[in-house]
Amino acid sequence: MNILFLSTDIPYPPYSGHYQRTYNILKLLSRENNLHFLGFSQDQNGFEKALHLKRIAKSVNIFRVPRTGYNFLFLKNFIWSFLGHIPGHIHRYLSKEAICTIRKILNENKIDLVHVDILHLGQYIDYIKLFSDVPIVVNDHNVEYLRLYRLARIEKNVVLKLIFLWQSILLKQFERRVLLKADYCVAVSKQDMEILNNLCGGKKIFVVPNGVDTDYFRPFPITMDSNLLVWVGRIDAFHNSKAVSFFLKHVWPKLKKQRHDLKFLIIGKGSIRVLDKALRQDDSIEYKGFVEDIRPFVQKASMFVAPLLSGGGTKLKVLNAMAQAKAVVGTPIAFEGIEAVNGTHGIIVDDLEIFADKILYFLEKPSETEEIGRNALMLIKSKYSWEVIGSYLNALYRSFAMK
Repeated sequence: MNILFLSTDIPYPPYSGHYQRTYNILKLLSRENNLHFLGFSQDQNGFEKALHLKRIAKSVNIFRVPRTGYNFLFLKNFIWSFLGHIPGHIHRYLSKEAICTIRKILNENKIDLVHVDILHLGQYIDYIKLFSDVPIVVNDHNVEYLRLYRLARIEKNVVLKLIFLWQSILLKQFERRVLLKADYCVAVSKQDMEILNNLCGGKKIFVVPNGVDTDYFRPFPITMDSNLLVWVGRIDAFHNSKAVSFFLKHVWPKLKKQRHDLKFLIIGKGSIRVLDKALRQDDSIEYKGFVEDIRPFVQKASMFVAPLLSGGGTKLKVLNAMAQAKAVVGTPIAFEGIEAVNGTHGIIVDDLEIFADKILYFLEKPSETEEIGRNALMLIKSKYSWEVIGSYLNALYRSFAMK
């Protein structure tokens, strides 16, 4: 088949969870199909990274998109979101040049299917339908509106709370419109599928779970430090910053009171005020920032912590840690979309008040902790390996194109 693949980013190198899903789906589809990749980049670096994609795609087209951040564009898009019906952070991806290129690709190639990778590019569906009757699949990485709604629920700043709530309402309306226009939707979990089905009234939604490159993420023969906890995730992402803030403010003090020798390693790009303060006051907290290869650090830790209070979809950081046979202690949101049994494949804490107590318990039970890690690895190999997912994905897309 010939597939037009639309992406908001250049998913290489696949460091973040978003990039890992996009890149692996792209790579798996390229094994059996001819791909025409169209993506966006905030800087020149993205155009250079796109050179790698030419190895797996027949054609690659990249368009410049304005930078994110609190700038003039942020203000412009924020105002637009109040005047229009599209959330500001989504409208920035609409490009006349991209529309013309999409039309050109559809006209010059016998495209059998269009893959819209992430909801933001759903605004191109109307244009695609003008140019062709090709089936359109939306790959919804998360229930997008739900992520913002969860942020609104936990945000203490009243102004930000109202902004998140208003944007979540707009996003819910936009998400519904996109899914109704698309021919098919791919969700990351059964939970997301059910929510999206309720949103768009029984639209054809299928589950293609997030996966792990089990050749890359696997157990390594590294001596474990029984006093080390680790977190991995971009600190400059809202849901991650809230998780790290909660852990440092409410969990870490309780842990240190009981275990003075405990250490906490934080890996991920970005910084927040509570982290800067903690680093000044406590030398048992180490911040590595961005690390190209996280595996040795995760392998060395006794447990992987995932105190997520918001977010959506399936957390690839959790899947990757489980693939390294690490016991993950996290909230129900952290394990969302993963068929993990509490106490067997992971340590799921639904009461935030006892988060520290759970960690302390399993620090004293290393054999139980290691068994959970082994069970987690078995679960990943059986259900969440990209190799397992790949054959199903290609068969599913062939069925979409034939209908």
